[in-house]
Amino acid sequence: MLGNNGRDAVVGGAAVSLLGNNGRNAVVGGAAVSLLGNNGRNAVVGGAAASLLGNNGRNAVVGGAAASLLGNNGRNAVVEELVAGLLLPMLKLKGGSLDPGSGLYYN
Repeated sequence: MLGNNGRDAVVGGAAVSLLGNNGRNAVVGGAAVSLLGNNGRNAVVGGAAASLLGNNGRNAVVGGAAASLLGNNGRNAVVEELVAGLLLPMLKLKGGSLDPGSGLYYN
């Protein structure tokens, strides 16, 4: 799904990508999922080897194996990952805290 300007865009499956989505509530689930340049709200990505690059929306959430969150300018950026400690220095997010018990970093 490329250049979707509608609302509630939902994509599920293997090797799914959503590029340039300007709608709201964009949801992507599956293996090897990527979401690039999403300007909507509540962008959610889940799956294996998921990455979220350049997301300017709010409430950006990434969960899964080898997940990374780079260049996020939104609010409430959350990364849940076993190796989150290795990714946190790359995030360069201002404020926030790290809870060793839950592995969560939030601003």
